[in-house]
Amino acid sequence: MRWSLSSTLGIAVVQVVYISVMSRLLDPRAFGIYAIAMLVLNTGDSFARMGVAQALIQRPTITRDDIRASVTTGTLLGFLLFAVLWVTAPTIGEFFSEPAAVPVIRVMGVHFVFIGFSVTGNSLLRRDLRFPQFSGAQFAAYVIGYAVVGISLAAAGAGVWSLVAAVLSAHFLVALFQYLYTRHPLRPVLDVRPFGHLYSFGARISVIRFLEFLGRQLDTITVGRYASTSALGQYNRAFVLVNVSMSQHLSHATTNVLFPGFSKIQGDEARTRRAFLSVIMLSGTLLWSVGAGIAAGAREIVLVLLGDQWDVAMSVVPFFAIAVALSVMTRLATLVCEARAELNKILGIQAVFIVALLVAYVAVSGIGGVVPFAAALAIGELGRHLVYVIVMRRMLGIRAVDMALAYGPGLVTAASVALAVMVASQLSRVDRVPTIAVLALEFAAAAVVLVLVVRFSPFRTFRREVRRRLDAAGMGRASIGVRRLPARLLVRPGPPRAAVDTPRR
Repeated sequence: MRWSLSSTLGIAVVQVVYISVMSRLLDPRAFGIYAIAMLVLNTGDSFARMGVAQALIQRPTITRDDIRASVTTGTLLGFLLFAVLWVTAPTIGEFFSEPAAVPVIRVMGVHFVFIGFSVTGNSLLRRDLRFPQFSGAQFAAYVIGYAVVGISLAAAGAGVWSLVAAVLSAHFLVALFQYLYTRHPLRPVLDVRPFGHLYSFGARISVIRFLEFLGRQLDTITVGRYASTSALGQYNRAFVLVNVSMSQHLSHATTNVLFPGFSKIQGDEARTRRAFLSVIMLSGTLLWSVGAGIAAGAREIVLVLLGDQWDVAMSVVPFFAIAVALSVMTRLATLVCEARAELNKILGIQAVFIVALLVAYVAVSGIGGVVPFAAALAIGELGRHLVYVIVMRRMLGIRAVDMALAYGPGLVTAASVALAVMVASQLSRVDRVPTIAVLALEFAAAAVVLVLVVRFSPFRTFRREVRRRLDAAGMGRASIGVRRLPARLLVRPGPPRAAVDTPRR
């Protein structure tokens, strides 16, 4: 988890810089075209992977033929999806009334080939918990692809093609690095038996991933259909800004580690229950706090990171902060279901969620603006998460009081952080200080309050869990130097131990 989170933090910092720079070099229409292309690509991503990654990780033992079947599947599907996208690109451009998106969609389809090839290496590194190599490949590819290639081309006037080049170069480098680390066999397998487990488990995972994607992108599809390309660009940048901070990397960092972990203990219900409650308690505290801080400081965040041309984005960022936090917490529950092969539950819940969202979006489409869509998304994510709370209680036998104790620390911390950000914002605006100074003050206030609330939390179980996880990560009070800093900040010192005389025999 240390390696995964370290890479995540590094990528998040680079991506914030990337978003800030690119938002000033390109106009909203370029991001609108890019959003249409990414919407199409993300639709096919679930099928490009075909659930192979989860199937290889979830299976207790794998053979060389299983690996070859994974390579064969990924490679063939990658080329097939690229061909389909090339043919259907004009129809997609017509649907969104944006002909400029057609060549962008066609070129970006190459990324299916890279993803199909990298699935096997990705799965093997995660299965063996080789996260130094896995995280290093992700970080290096992102820095080179986005920060170097993307920004350089945007500064040279490449427009939307700078965004395309950033995506393709990053995916190519990930595929290359992961193969160099694993050196897995490339020869296709002709025996049909190895495909049996991959497809029986992986096909259902692919359907689940597609439904999850559809739930995330249904609002973008609706906005892109009925609003202007510039409005879609505003909407998309607001979502990406929040997603980068809370989901895109933090969620990947945790799920990349937790899915193999939950899979290994899938037969031990008591251990799975303890692990799930611990993850909900600790991850929730961080997620709710970050979401509350973003919602309370939305105006300053958008002005500093995106600029003053993104006024519409300010109004939807608070709703996205709530929706993304709920979505990541729900993802933690679905991980347990996937590790225990309870896939039908996920399929049923996600299908109902999509229908409910579709009804809500149709109902608000006549109101005007993009805020109603963001609000409907937040309400829908809340409903879906509550359903998963009920499912996890029944599946793992969790008592209501234990579930409340798992969520309590995060909600208390989030309310404290939101209040601190709002107070800091009001105090700083009195003297009309620069916006970046206001944001810095809000960030400092949120950080101080977060540390204080965690350190002096009224939840004894939460304090004990923080101490235990820091000790397990080698950052407890027994450590030395800078590694001891998290424990000194977050763990309240206990009473001194009384000296006990041990009698001689």
